[in-house]
Amino acid sequence: MKIISIKNNNGDVISPGNIKSDEELDSWINQCISTKVWGEPERIVRAKVQLEDESFLFPDEVYDESDVLETIEATEQLEAMVRLKAEYTIEISDYKKVPKSVTRRQSRRALHQAGLLEAIENYMVTAPMEIKIDWSESQEIQRNWSSLPIVANALNLTENQIDDLFILAETL
Repeated sequence: MKIISIKNNNGDVISPGNIKSDEELDSWINQCISTKVWGEPERIVRAKVQLEDESFLFPDEVYDESDVLETIEATEQLEAMVRLKAEYTIEISDYKKVPKSVTRRQSRRALHQAGLLEAIENYMVTAPMEIKIDWSESQEIQRNWSSLPIVANALNLTENQIDDLFILAETL
């Protein structure tokens, strides 16, 4: 599974987080490009022509020089052309299904495998009592546990690293 986000040239998300299987990904993207759902795709058009009065004639479409990816020089048989960038970017990333909870045993095994078990045990020595109780008495570790950001911060772990630990733990 993949997550597809589409951004316009200003960096604004215009089509957030569509989840597609690997099989349907190319077909869906090609359909959206051909129907111009997100705007104009990368394309080649005739280059603008400067007129005698210093103005420009745009034979195919008006464009800004910052949109030009490549200039194709004129030949005897062909007018000058420019390749223009698309009005959007496509970002594709792997979809990670993060479990909502894992058993305490799974979490400890994942932490051990990641080389973090000793660090978390050292942290628990000085952790607030509520966190100590949650850690030592819970049968399951919940991904939305209210103290998890505090523990993650103490261990210098990012949200993605926490997600990866939960994904790993689920397999153990």
